Amino acid sequence: MRPIDRRTFLKSSLLSTAAVSLPGRQSLAAQTAARNAPLVRSLGIIDTNVNLFDWPFRALKYRHTKALVAKLKKHRVIEAWAGSFEALLSKDMSGVNARLTAECREHGSGFLIPFGSINLAWPDWEEDLRRCHEVHKMRGIRIYPGYQPFDLDHPKMESNARRLLPQA
Repeated sequence: MRPIDRRTFLKSSLLSTAAVSLPGRQSLAAQTAARNAPLVRSLGIIDTNVNLFDWPFRALKYRHTKALVAKLKKHRVIEAWAGSFEALLSKDMSGVNARLTAECREHGSGFLIPFGSINLAWPDWEEDLRRCHEVHKMRGIRIYPGYQPFDLDHPKMESNARRLLPQA
């Protein structure tokens, strides 16, 4: 399966919606659906908001990685960018990121893409970022301003953000 680009998705979605909404145009809707059927079957979804492990406040149905991967694949997900619920409240980001990487390799190599976490409020966040990139070969990171106590308006945040972003 090949991933769908935004233009193709919107075009096929809008054409189908417009065709169905027109009164007396059911044949046009049927024609549009038939024309797009092979495209829709061949497309897959990239889920960019997957989290592994336990949510800190209650047990979730798909908290076990194997079950989550099966559910995602059932719904035509071809790639899932995975973070870790442990990053929300843990003080050991290095351990969180190492467990995430190991879990992605064990239960979804090539399917689960680990995205590490850093906490910009901690003095060693740069080392966590380096390990995400160099040791774990992660494609990206996540920060959680709602759970991690850093102030985005703090004067040092702008300089920290500049160090995080690639230079243009």
